[in-house]
Amino acid sequence: MSFTKKFSIVVATLNAERTLDKALAAIRSQQYPQELVEVLVVDGGSTDRTRTIAQEHKCRIVENPKVEPVSAKLIGLKEATGDYLIYCDADEVMEDPRALQKRWRAFEENPDVHIVFAQGYKAPLGAPFVNRFINEFGDPFSMFYYRLSKACEFFPTDIQKYARVVKDQGDYTVFELIEGAAQPIMENAALANAIDLAFFRTHYAELVDKPWGPVHFFYHMQNRSRRFAITKHDAVIHHSSDNWPGFLRKIRWRIINNVFSSGESGFLGRERHSPGVAARKYLFVPYALLLLPLALDSLRYVFTRRDLRYLGVIPLSLYTVFWIGVYTFAKVIGFKPRARGYGV
Repeated sequence: MSFTKKFSIVVATLNAERTLDKALAAIRSQQYPQELVEVLVVDGGSTDRTRTIAQEHKCRIVENPKVEPVSAKLIGLKEATGDYLIYCDADEVMEDPRALQKRWRAFEENPDVHIVFAQGYKAPLGAPFVNRFINEFGDPFSMFYYRLSKACEFFPTDIQKYARVVKDQGDYTVFELIEGAAQPIMENAALANAIDLAFFRTHYAELVDKPWGPVHFFYHMQNRSRRFAITKHDAVIHHSSDNWPGFLRKIRWRIINNVFSSGESGFLGRERHSPGVAARKYLFVPYALLLLPLALDSLRYVFTRRDLRYLGVIPLSLYTVFWIGVYTFAKVIGFKPRARGYGV
């Protein structure tokens, strides 16, 4: 098999020494010519061993003066020199050593496919429940709003509510969005998902300077092609928060980021591209406070996942509602809390 296309892999970092070595080792272990793999570590000013680890894995370190991950991803887009661009967070590990091969094949064999998604997240062996919940839904609001599991065992099936299978091949499946169906809310700037960078720059040059440009590629791409691919047997092991205090801090950070956002980042930006589900965000508070719909959702996950711990969705949702109220009130009175990026 002759590989000719180059991958640029962007990793946003800020004091990421806990997980970065695993993420980069998985990239450097890929069964793909390493001379065709460019790794850009876009760093927001780390003070731990992050930069040393990046150097050990022969990565190019790029400065991110604005610190925030959305800024890092834009910088990575501008600096990338490859044909295909992958966003892989510092706590994400590609499990399959053929992951790049599969993305390359999906692109090369399907000229109308310009974005390839990984199979989904997988919790590390022995990880606590909080890690599994984050991998599948992110947070209680995202669980309610997206209605789309990111877990590797559910994502390829869940997406079929929005898209039909048009090609089922050994390494990947090609989907086409169903005309007239609700628009799925997708994340293409993480999870080792890949975009056709040459196609992006050719047809969407005006987005290269927009902070939300790479994040919203999936939505813009649909103006020219409604097809995308999901690779098979290609989970991404996500070493996310492994303790409840850290997860609760991340929830508060996400709320601040969205309540005080005035641009295209966060839910605000995605909902503009998904008008069929945009109004759903206003239903989260009554959904949680009425308790019955929340309890029914929680029980559904308990039975489908066979895990009683999904009952924890109830207190987590109420916690989220509380902080939405607090920060919404703070915004009304003109007070903006300080939120450092990366959810810490």
